[in-house]
Amino acid sequence: MGRFFAPDSKPMLFLSKVFDILIVSILFLLCSIPVITIGPALCALYYTTRKIVTRREGYVVRTFFHSFRINFLQAFPIWLVLLVVALLMGVNIWYSATHFQGAFRIAMLAFYFAVLIIDVILIGYIFPILSRFSCTGKMLFTNAVTISITHLGSTLGVLVLQIAFYFSIAFFFAVFPIALFVLPVCYAKLQQLLLERIFAEYIDEESEEGSGETDSSDSSDEAVSQE
Repeated sequence: MGRFFAPDSKPMLFLSKVFDILIVSILFLLCSIPVITIGPALCALYYTTRKIVTRREGYVVRTFFHSFRINFLQAFPIWLVLLVVALLMGVNIWYSATHFQGAFRIAMLAFYFAVLIIDVILIGYIFPILSRFSCTGKMLFTNAVTISITHLGSTLGVLVLQIAFYFSIAFFFAVFPIALFVLPVCYAKLQQLLLERIFAEYIDEESEEGSGETDSSDSSDEAVSQE
């Protein structure tokens, strides 16, 4: 019986993992309540899930708020821009669908949906990149666009995952709120499956070339791993 409660026993390791998942998800949800802070919270969610839940390095609360704090100044304005674009596209889609007719309505809807999709994809890439690498805002967008174009399969996965996450949040909030305590970490883990192999390519290049994480002729825009 004593072995059951040993810190390194399988049951206790499992319970510890579950506890970590709950804490990370709760911290993310709390930091997302103001809405305008979702960007830094997404950075912290990805970083903490990778460091604690996946690799069991460090302490949950300390790691989460470390990432939230160091990425806040960049993530906050970027998230506001992406959020405003998404809201504007939503309004434009509604207006076009209800006020325009014929081919013009189709063209406007296609354009606004395209912009919205690009915005959602950028959200799916930018905050994981920011949580893993230190780079300027310009390089952050450049990296996100470059990766999304050169890895179209992963980009499709990112888009589907983003949409599924948003709808799952809304659905479980209304139907089964307790699921929200595990959903954010599940989302971050799936993100890792899509993105970490891509990030590894840039880290390998950095190790071999001794330069920034991404290709850039301007040294001031180089990205470096936060680890």
